[in-house]
Amino acid sequence: MKFLSLVLENYGSYYGRHELALSGLGLVLVLGKNLDEPRMNSNGSGKSTPWEAFDWCLWGVIPRGDHVDSIINEEAGKNCLVGVRFEDDLGRLVQVERFRKWKDAPDGKETGLRLTVGGENQTCLDVDETQAKLEAILGLDREVFHAAILFGQNDNWRFADGTDSERIDILTRVLQLGEIDGWLEKAKGLQARVESEQTQYDQALLQRRAELVTLGGWISRNRSMSGRPGDETTWRPWTRGSRSCGRVPKTCELGLEMRTACGSGFGCWRRRPP
Repeated sequence: MKFLSLVLENYGSYYGRHELALSGLGLVLVLGKNLDEPRMNSNGSGKSTPWEAFDWCLWGVIPRGDHVDSIINEEAGKNCLVGVRFEDDLGRLVQVERFRKWKDAPDGKETGLRLTVGGENQTCLDVDETQAKLEAILGLDREVFHAAILFGQNDNWRFADGTDSERIDILTRVLQLGEIDGWLEKAKGLQARVESEQTQYDQALLQRRAELVTLGGWISRNRSMSGRPGDETTWRPWTRGSRSCGRVPKTCELGLEMRTACGSGFGCWRRRPP
């Protein structure tokens, strides 16, 4: 994920529209000068405002727990908007816009959240649904965001000050170890399915082998009864009562019954077991 730009319009001390680049700048030092109270030097000049706006745009949380309209520039009094553009893990361009008292909204909603992914509008009818879709794209929640990306000066909790369990929980979410556990369970399920199928295949193979053994025995018994080509001991002449022509039939190479007239008056030959 790569953040590209931040837009502030009538947010906090920023009157009008301002766009800040967030990519390719390296290490940046932000300085300020308080023109309203020169004795305050840079305090209260708005150095932290862009990052508070950044936080509000992505998560919708008012900084410092102030009133919901405290973020609107006092001089403008309306049309407050913050936009963030970034590339997600799939390389898609994502644009997020959160606005309040936006009088010129095309859909008539003065307060809301718009989400565009890869040039396609992904905004839902409900703000909470749009927020859930945004967090799924970001792949983290606000707590992890503040612990890993944005270290606000007014954050009530810092990673280094957390307990072991709190830091483990944050690292688990940052490193997505919970997803790894899910993948592990899926892999175990696939392994169990493959092993079950292998067991079925092994049983079927054993059954086929047993059938082959049975078939082989049947073939051997039939060969012993029919004899081999040229083996005349397994052939007997056709008989009528106690009379027999005494002739030996021609050998049947297929091991089938031989019904051939021999001219002896006894009709034909048939196969008999030895």
